Amino acid sequence: MVAAGRGARPAIGWHKSARSRLADGGFGAGLVHRSASWINGCEGLAELFGIHVVGVSRLEVMARQVADVSGFVAASFDAQRGQVFGGLYKSDGKRSWNLIEEEMVIAPEGFVEWVAQHSNGETVRWVTRDPELFAEVPNWKERAAKGETLIRCGDGLAAGVAELGEERARQGKFTDPLLLDANYVRRSDAEIFWKDPASHGK
Repeated sequence: MVAAGRGARPAIGWHKSARSRLADGGFGAGLVHRSASWINGCEGLAELFGIHVVGVSRLEVMARQVADVSGFVAASFDAQRGQVFGGLYKSDGKRSWNLIEEEMVIAPEGFVEWVAQHSNGETVRWVTRDPELFAEVPNWKERAAKGETLIRCGDGLAAGVAELGEERARQGKFTDPLLLDANYVRRSDAEIFWKDPASHGK
């Protein structure tokens, strides 16, 4: 998420040194508490100081890094526990990008199947930070046989997050701070495996 000051010319963050830290909140695998802390902090600062906020998806930033593309781009990265965070986007070849339905947490083979069902038989460009997760996926091998490839995404996404946030801020596409959410903050192991003490012995 990115903070933008109120006024005729939106600004990203409060000063340059804060720009990357605010832009790249570190959302993603294994960062449940950190992500929640960034969201809560941003909500509080926005309410306290009247700062506009722009929600930015890391997956969308990854998709936009694919150069000279018109059509579908599937972006993903490791979500741990044998799953990926994934999202399917479509570009018109200019600056317009549309998310197809919602981003998700899903097994790699499930993501490949879902993308196949929602890309209308068109060729898909794939960008990921973890291409090895798809290496042994049977339905990915079928896509690869048709000429589709996995593009490895670099680690530095903060600049892309800031750029997209600034673009939306200049367009006035702000997010209500109270509606901010981390799309791919998943439940912690403690929550998943928690058992009601009252159920013991039953």
